Parts: sequence; C-alpha cells; structure tokens
Amino acid sequence: METYSLDWQKGQLIQDRMQEADYKRISDKKIDDTMKVQIMNLKEYEQIKEYIPHKKNLLYSMNHVRYCKVDSFHDCVQGIMRVPDLKNHEMFVFGFCMYKQTLYFVEETNQIQLLMEHVKNDVYKNCRLHEVLLMILNYLIDDDVYRMQKIEEQLEKIEENVIGHVQKHLDERIMKYRKHFSELMVSYDQMTNMGEHMQLYMNRNEIQDEEMGWERYVHRTERLHQYAAEMKEYTQQIREIYQTQITLQQNRVMNFLTVVTTIFMPLTLITGWYGMNFYNMPELHWQYGYICVIIISIVVIIAECIYFKKKKML
Repeated sequence: METYSLDWQKGQLIQDRMQEADYKRISDKKIDDTMKVQIMNLKEYEQIKEYIPHKKNLLYSMNHVRYCKVDSFHDCVQGIMRVPDLKNHEMFVFGFCMYKQTLYFVEETNQIQLLMEHVKNDVYKNCRLHEVLLMILNYLIDDDVYRMQKIEEQLEKIEENVIGHVQKHLDERIMKYRKHFSELMVSYDQMTNMGEHMQLYMNRNEIQDEEMGWERYVHRTERLHQYAAEMKEYTQQIREIYQTQITLQQNRVMNFLTVVTTIFMPLTLITGWYGMNFYNMPELHWQYGYICVIIISIVVIIAECIYFKKKKML
C-alpha cells in the first residue's frame, strides 16, 4: 500500500513513506487541509478497517470487470476503469473510490503508482482529489494517439505490400487489427460516458473548474474513439484490397487456363480426327501425311498465339 498526502492549499502531493519530515509538517494542519491518496491491491482494500460506503460493490465489480463504469452516491463516488494499454496490447483495470478526504485506487499492477510520479509534479494550488483522479485518467490516454499512429504506419506498410502480390495469412492479421480497434472503440465510448457522468456530478455540486476539466477529458476520449473508428475502417479497406488482389490472381490463373485450353482444343480435334484410322482416309497412306499434320498443328498454334496477343490475353 502506498499513501500520499495532498495539501491542496499549497499544491503539494507528498508520499508519506519517503518524505516523513514533509508529511509531519502537513499533518500538523487541520484535517480539512489535508487529503489522502491511497494505492492498494484488492486484498489490502478488502482488509481496510475504516468504514467505506458501498465497499462490497467495488470489490464485486473488480472481480467481474467487463466495462468502465462510475457510480455517484450522496457520500462517495466510485468506479471501475478498463483502459486500453496500447503499448502492451492489453487492458489495464483498476478501481477507485472517493470518500470524504481520501481517494482510494485499487489495482493489481503498479501502473497507478508509476503515474503518481507525474501527478506529483503537476499538482497545483487548490487542486482537489477529483482533479488528481482526472490527471491519472488523462495520463493513461496521453500516448494513445502516438500508439495508434504507429499502428497506422504498420497498416500502411501492409497496404503497400498487398498491392502487387498476395501475402499468406494476411486476412488473419487484418482481422486481429479489426478486433483490436473494435475493443478500443468500446473502451473509449465507455470512458466518454464515464467522463460525462463525472461532468454531471461536478455540475450538480457546482464545481465549475473541475467540470470544465472533465469536459475536456470527454472531448479527448471522443476524438480517440473517432480515430479508432477511422483505423477500423482503414483495415476494412486493406482487406478489400487484399480480396481484390486474390480475385485478380484467380482471374489471371483462369485466364491462363482458358488460353491453354483454347490453344489445345484444335489440336485435340485434329488428334481425334486422324486417330480414327479409317481405311479410305486419303492421308493415311500419303508419305507426307504425318509431316503435313504437324505443320498444320504448328500453324494453328502460331495463329492462336498471335490472336491472343492482340487481344492482350497473353
């Protein structure tokens, strides 16, 4: 468990364990002047002895995470976040609860702990717990545009390679990208809904500055949702190009087989005709009959090749 003390009047966020002298100085203030941020895992949160309203709801939600959600009550705000981690291509899950002067973060990884190092440098005067939460959420999506641009560059390379020749297993790769962007769209949509909920919560409590901050967060998630939707559409375009290339390749193969079949069709007729060996066939006993048939076959092949060349079928 990690604990931070927030002096909102001076704009200081100090880790209790690492800076005991500063913590003692802050703890001498009135309790209203000092807020707490605690980061813990599920087991530690479950073992907290102090009363936290709707604690069981958060624990249940953490064990059955399917989407982002936030619930505001008269005495606390709590929620579950399922945020895409584009760097590791997975979902990062954590819960939070704001009750009185404490903001609880519940996670099984150390990502929130790592982000707190950035938040410590950005805390300003009159910064409250809601804004600390907002900073964390903004940091979690800060690099998403950059990550998606990298994925877009990969898709552009795939598109360049598709044009000209067909790659093996490309359809499977494209489907993985489509599935990934679909998950991103769902996550960003849920994050937008969560931000709108917090925006209404701030409006209800007449906290205009924080309401504007949540409004900007909503705009960011909406733009990310739009970007993910565009990338999903891009994968569909690449898939259509891939399917077109397969169709063209099949057409070329069929065209080649058709030409070969057409070339050998007259030869098959000649072979069948002269393979009957009737006694009264004039060429049967002619000394030049064999050579004559060969010359006729060669002339037929040459004539057909010239014809197909003019028709650009060869």
